[in-house]
Amino acid sequence: MYIDDWSLLTSSGSSPREVEENFGAHFQARGVHWQAAITSSEVDKWSKKNSKSDRIHHLALACADALSPEINKRCLVNIGSSRGATAFLEQSIAQFNTMGTVPIHSSPISTLGAVSSFVAHHLKTNGAVLDHSMTCSTSLQAVVNGFAHLKSGLVDTAVVGGVEAPLTEFTFSQFEALRLMSKENENPCHPLIQKSSNTMVIGEGAGLVKMTKEKTARAKWEVQGIGQALESAKHLVGIEGEALKISMQRALETAGISKVDLVLAHAPGTKLGDEIELQQIRELLGQVDVVSNKWAFGHTFGASGILSLIWAGWLLDGWSPKIPLAYQDSHQLSSIPETVMINAIGFGGSAVSIILKKA
Repeated sequence: MYIDDWSLLTSSGSSPREVEENFGAHFQARGVHWQAAITSSEVDKWSKKNSKSDRIHHLALACADALSPEINKRCLVNIGSSRGATAFLEQSIAQFNTMGTVPIHSSPISTLGAVSSFVAHHLKTNGAVLDHSMTCSTSLQAVVNGFAHLKSGLVDTAVVGGVEAPLTEFTFSQFEALRLMSKENENPCHPLIQKSSNTMVIGEGAGLVKMTKEKTARAKWEVQGIGQALESAKHLVGIEGEALKISMQRALETAGISKVDLVLAHAPGTKLGDEIELQQIRELLGQVDVVSNKWAFGHTFGASGILSLIWAGWLLDGWSPKIPLAYQDSHQLSSIPETVMINAIGFGGSAVSIILKKA
């Protein structure tokens, strides 16, 4: 399956040039923690047009608007999210607790399905519309869904990805309770680096790719392999590493290869999670290059996988980013890769691995 178009929104920008110019520039102090917020005139435009919806919808629509308008009507639209319409839902609950009422559109706006529906209407498709939430592996699960729909012949094209707008008080309280967030004084997020504490930064993000079964003139990257697995951890936030190793093995098997040039790790900056993932990668693939991009725009939960996939595509195209000194150890490349494996795993133990190469 091929990818012939993409778009993304991060706190560092929407293109390789912007991201490189703004590495970490939008990390903002939030009390004793940090956040990575998106500033975009395009998002502001959709916010004004859809003032009664949630920021997650505005991010998704701004992302969709950047895609080529040439989208087949027989198209799957599958945009997932881990947290959903967090701000709108929290505001609705607060209104209910104080006034005993909720906004008229509280139910349709707060459902996960609203994200894909908004985008499908905007793109004027009339095919399948699908949404799901599978924690941090959500957007790579959407890529798997696109792959399966295209291979089966149910659709001609697929617009898939993820979006997250989690910068709300309730979300921060949840991760404060888990003690996962960074309290570094500067350069807050350090994935894949041995630290005495967690260094996760919560960020906003959105990313979409357009997939086709046949190689088009616009085709940029090929999805060569896919793998999925479920962790057998003893509790919901536990990570044993078994699922990641299995998903990576299955991705290699479906691609028909035994190694890749680079692994773009999930690695959100959690001490134990990063350590276990790196261990599983080393056991399976040896001394392959391993990098993470969470230091650039934080951990965007359900959107993180698709942002990594697009980042991997940039690297396949020859992008060699100038990494700030503080983060060079978590993003060292020995050469331009020809194959990249992208990992994602989330609470509940759902792991996905995708192998990408140039079309």
